Amino acid sequence: LVSAGDNQMGCLPHVAFETKSIDYVTMKALGYDVTTLGNHEFDFGPKALAASIKAAQDNGGLPLIVASNVHFSDSDAADDDLAGEYAADPAADKPVHPYQVLTTASGVKIGVLGYVGINAAHVAPNKTPVKFSVQSGDPKTDGDVEAGLPSLYADLQPVVDKLRNDEKVDLVIALAHGGVNDTTSQAGIDAGEDTQVCDNVSGIDFIVSGHAHNHDPQPMQRMNKTSGKPCLVLNGGAFGEDLGRVEFTIPKDASKGITWDMGSQALLPIDDTTVPDPAMATTVQGYVGSIRAAGNGGSSGGCRSASRTP
Repeated sequence: LVSAGDNQMGCLPHVAFETKSIDYVTMKALGYDVTTLGNHEFDFGPKALAASIKAAQDNGGLPLIVASNVHFSDSDAADDDLAGEYAADPAADKPVHPYQVLTTASGVKIGVLGYVGINAAHVAPNKTPVKFSVQSGDPKTDGDVEAGLPSLYADLQPVVDKLRNDEKVDLVIALAHGGVNDTTSQAGIDAGEDTQVCDNVSGIDFIVSGHAHNHDPQPMQRMNKTSGKPCLVLNGGAFGEDLGRVEFTIPKDASKGITWDMGSQALLPIDDTTVPDPAMATTVQGYVGSIRAAGNGGSSGGCRSASRTP
C-alpha cells in the first residue's frame, strides 16, 4: 500500500502537523508501506517537515519515505533538520531514503523509489533551500518541464539501476509526484511528466502518479525508449476519494515480461457508504482532541490528499 505524496495539508489535521503528525501516524495505522514527498509537505518549510516526521515517530510511527531526487544545501542550515532524517543507505535507521526494497511474504522483491516532479517542485517555494533535480530558485528556468526533465532522468536512472543490478529486485515501482495533467488526449498523456519518465528512465515497471489530482481508472501504458519494455502509469485519484488497485504477474523466467491484469485493475471508491473500522473510528476521536490542543486554525478549503495505490 503506497502513496505518491501530498499526504498533508488542506484539512484540520495540518494544525497539528508539527506536534502530532496525524496524517503520517494515520497512514502507519492503516498499513501504508511506503510513500514519497509532494509539494504540500513543504508548505511550512523543511524544518517543519522534519518536526512532523519526528512527531510521527513519537506518536505511533510513519511509513517509509523515499526521496530519490532530493538535494540538500551545503551552505544553508535551514534544511539541516530534514537532512538529518535522510540517509543514502536504505538500511540506515532513518525515515527517509532514496529507495527501499520491500519483500513480500512469497519472496518477491519490490524496489520503490520516489520523486518530486519539475512543476511540483516549482510550486513549493517554501522548500528552500531544499532542491529537487534542476530547481535553482531562478523563476526564469524553474518550472520549465521540458528543460528540467533531463535532470530528473539523470537523478532517477542511477537509482533504478541500483535496484535492478545490485538489489536484484523483481519489480520496480516509482512513487511520482510529477503528474499527467491532461489525460483527455494522447498528446496530453504523452506530455505528462510521469509518462515521460516511463519513456526515458529504463527499468521502471510501474509509476503511481500524483500531483495532478486526476481520477483516471484507465491505465496509461508506455514503452521505454531504451529497453523497449513496457511501463505502466496509474493515478489512484486524490482527496482520499479512491483506492487504486493493480495486480502484477512476475514470471520466474526473467527474460519474459511482467504483465498486469487489466480486468481487476480499478479505482475503488471511498465514500460515506464505506463502513469505518471500529478501532480507527475510535482513534479519530482522539485526533480531534489533538487538533484542538494544537491550536485554533481553520481549514484551508478542502482536503489535499495523495494518489494512493496498493
